[in-house]
Amino acid sequence: MARDNEFECLKYVIEAYSGKIKSDIVFSNVDNDVKLLKYLNEVKPNPYSSEFPDFLSDDAIVEHFSITSSKENRKGSNFKKEQNVNYIETEAKIKEWQESCKNMPFDRNTVRSTIIENTYTDLSYNNFIDSLDRNLSHHIESLKKYDVKDRKVIFLIELQDAPMVVYRDNTFYGFYELHKDKNALSILKPYLDLLDIVVFRASDRIEIIDIKKFKELYGHSYSEEDIRGGRFRSINLLSIIDLCI
Repeated sequence: MARDNEFECLKYVIEAYSGKIKSDIVFSNVDNDVKLLKYLNEVKPNPYSSEFPDFLSDDAIVEHFSITSSKENRKGSNFKKEQNVNYIETEAKIKEWQESCKNMPFDRNTVRSTIIENTYTDLSYNNFIDSLDRNLSHHIESLKKYDVKDRKVIFLIELQDAPMVVYRDNTFYGFYELHKDKNALSILKPYLDLLDIVVFRASDRIEIIDIKKFKELYGHSYSEEDIRGGRFRSINLLSIIDLCI
């Protein structure tokens, strides 16, 4: 089932984990980083592209899936739908602005600019938990039907919209971390015997969680009311410079 977004996410995690790109590994409780990196580097796309898992090798399987903190139905998340609409509208606005500039006189050595901005704020923690529960259950069903043998099972979970935020006493405390969330860990708990590693990516923030150490993780906690949906904002800055002398 590997597609471009699965490739991109796996590549990003590998490069971040190996220090090739600047990213934020906010948490890792894995005993052997070298061995995990070896698993991630060695997996190849499933030759049967419509089947589980996305990537596999002799030693490991990796299944990627996306979750969202926006509302979601069978056709996908509202965030993705609006993002697609915004992309089309933005492309139209860019062309319109470029055409308008062709018919305008320029002053020498001046810059003409415009900003096209889109913001999506209908994101919530409850939507996130619902999406995690629903999508994880779906992929676990596929895992149960698969002959894992003695390979490591790695689930690569990607939040497709903005990272969530944590507030304490109505003051920004930091960005959300899944390994500190009892609600999220409770969703993972029934599958401790099926999973080995969960990698959670939210934008440039990555958590690498050894599920077998569940008891150690469960000592952390957030209060549900402390967690809020993030805000996704895209900005396109367009400029035309007249360099006539």
